[in-house]
Order: sequence, then C-alpha cells, then structure tokens
Amino acid sequence: MNAADAGRTSECAHPIAASALAILVQCDELLNRVDDHAYVQPCNLMGGSTIGQHLRHTLDHYTAISGANAAEPIDYDHRVRGGDIETNRAAARACIETIVKFIQSLELEEMENDVSICIMVSSDGKLADARSSLARELAFATHHAVHHNAMIASIARAANLNLSAEFGKAPSTINYESACKN
Repeated sequence: MNAADAGRTSECAHPIAASALAILVQCDELLNRVDDHAYVQPCNLMGGSTIGQHLRHTLDHYTAISGANAAEPIDYDHRVRGGDIETNRAAARACIETIVKFIQSLELEEMENDVSICIMVSSDGKLADARSSLARELAFATHHAVHHNAMIASIARAANLNLSAEFGKAPSTINYESACKN
C-alpha cells in the first residue's frame, strides 16, 4: 500500500468503509515499523502471542467479509490459524492490499446489503445464525481490529518498538483525550 492508497480512505462515501480503510492503513504502517524478528517474537506479557498472530486474526475477520457471498454466511470462527500471514510481513501486506481493494470497490448502496453471519456461541461448537448488513459487519471487524491493535501495541512496547501514540486506540478514546486537552 502506498501514500496514494492511504489518501483514498477519506474519499470513501461511507464512513464505516473509511474507518475500516484507516485501520488497514495503520496495520500496513505497522509492517513498516517492525522487522521480521519483532513480527514473530512471542511476548510473555500477552500469553506468548506475537504481532503476526494478532495481525493475522484481524485480517481474518476482514477476509471473511470480503470473501462472503449471498449464498453463504460470513463465518468468523472457521479460519486458518497459523500460515504465512502470521510469519511473513510480505504476505500480510498482500492480504491488506486485497482487503483494501475490496473495500474501495464497494458502492455506497452495497454497504446496506443484507448478509448472514454464522457465529460459534459456545466452546462445544454450537453455532448460531444471524442477519446483519455489510456496513455492520465492517464496523464489527474494525472495532475488533482496534482491540487487537491495542494488544499489538502492548507487544511492541514490551519489545521497545516505537508505534504512533494513536495505534491501538479507539476513535472514541482519541476523541475523548482530545476534548480533555481543550
């Protein structure tokens, strides 16, 4: 992703799509700030998880949305764990670019399309179906990404890596902090 792609986040007609793109730009910028070792280094403070694992998890949610079709529900729980995205920054960047292209291709009216989701509601594997909209699911994935970015920020701090002060903070938190300064 390049600066021109990042600039397109504000051009989206739908604010939820713009928000999703902004988070994905943050994730792409993260890949520029960490080296290969830091990307896969387990952090004891975070249960041994890695930056790559959290980023893969975030991208899985967006991929579930972008890969869905009208005939099948969006399924966040049956995903491939491990793999290249967890261990290879170039693979993660390619995945981000694919998701960005999907979101940028969405027309305003598509955001309100009805979708079905399938979620695992208990550890015994029980599934439940629900109706939603594409906008709502992009909002969910983006909100979910903020929390994983917060975990990534904790891992980065533990490894003495420098990320932006806003990385991993919810828009509402940034807004609140800004209001408190004024």
